[in-house]
Amino acid sequence: WGMVLGAKATAGPGTQFFITSCGDGWGDKCKRYLADGNAFEQLDLMVSKEIKVVAYKLTFRLDILNVLNKTNYGKFDTWGGGPGNPQNAWGGDNPNAGKPMGLTGPMRTVKLGVKVDF
Repeated sequence: WGMVLGAKATAGPGTQFFITSCGDGWGDKCKRYLADGNAFEQLDLMVSKEIKVVAYKLTFRLDILNVLNKTNYGKFDTWGGGPGNPQNAWGGDNPNAGKPMGLTGPMRTVKLGVKVDF
């Protein structure tokens, strides 16, 4: 069929980040804690086909990024909170401390490209 197929798998450990918590009080009583982020996993596929038309060569390419649509978090809430009613593992009052806030890498993305050689 004259097609080119390709795949790429990417995997890595979660990125560590620091959480600052002032649950014991402000100033010198604030502490930093090391936390682990989620692992990164992504599978990409590619297929391309070359076609000759008169004096031109057309190459069609289809890329599918993150085929499994894995959510890869890479940004986390790093504020542990201040003194008060402790609601998290770091003694602060921020219930969202350590929770994901953003993505690293795309969700499933499909790209179609055409290249013309003449």
